[in-house]
Amino acid sequence: GCSAVGKADVREDIQPLTLVLEETRAIRCAGELSVLQATVRGGKPPYIYKWSNPQWAGAEVGRVPPGTHSLEVADASGLIQTANYTVQAPAPIKVEVVKKTGATTERTDDGRASVEVRGGTPPLRIEWGNGETQAEARKLTQGQHRLTVTDASGCTAEAVVEIGKRNLPELTPGMLSSGQTIRMEQLRFDGDSSSIKEEFMPTLNELYEFMLDNGKIVIEIGGHTNSVPPDEYCDRLSSARAKAVAEYLTTKGIDSRRVLHKGYGKRKPVASNTTPEGRALNQRVEIKILTLGG
Repeated sequence: GCSAVGKADVREDIQPLTLVLEETRAIRCAGELSVLQATVRGGKPPYIYKWSNPQWAGAEVGRVPPGTHSLEVADASGLIQTANYTVQAPAPIKVEVVKKTGATTERTDDGRASVEVRGGTPPLRIEWGNGETQAEARKLTQGQHRLTVTDASGCTAEAVVEIGKRNLPELTPGMLSSGQTIRMEQLRFDGDSSSIKEEFMPTLNELYEFMLDNGKIVIEIGGHTNSVPPDEYCDRLSSARAKAVAEYLTTKGIDSRRVLHKGYGKRKPVASNTTPEGRALNQRVEIKILTLGG
């Protein structure tokens, strides 16, 4: 009948608290949202989830934007674990028109346009409305043309290119002859100035593209004035204007041996200098084809 009394401490077998964050739906295209899933093991349930976004709750959250997000999990025994996860997304596909040349007439398909594409997941596929698949389309008519860019994930972006009429339709290979003179109607200078205004750059760029595509042609840029100022002044101003056009081409890479320039002053009028309209016609810049080059 003998007895004894003892004490024993019984503790809960609580495993270490672990937390893992993973993305169960990744972002394929810019503008989409992700889904994050938290996996918790160990500790003592129930768990309390505290996301960096106070509007999120629970182990799984949706509509997660790109960026770094954090989660703190606390269990019933006071253990705490934290984890971070960075949701990544591809850069949006952006299409920029970097160059375009108008079509010669409303019926021809010799307009051109080049685009530069950034973003997305390579490789990128380009498709123009007329079926061309390169960054430069070379068979465009006047009017609007749509192109679609698709990346490796199936993401797409669209752009519309407006093709107008050429400013220098006479500059068409096969229709030129040696000695031919072409007036640059869409190029005007302010009075007493040889500075090229921004609004006339499309005409100069069209001439540049022509020279770039026809590497054997040699031209002369000729400057002309009306008869009002003195001879010496007209010679100097017309030379400066012709030189400004020539230097624009050579600065962009055209061989200077292919672009000559000369100021004719008021020696070669094409209209009467007795009227404002005639004087405006005489104050001009012309392109003369010196050599076709074969």
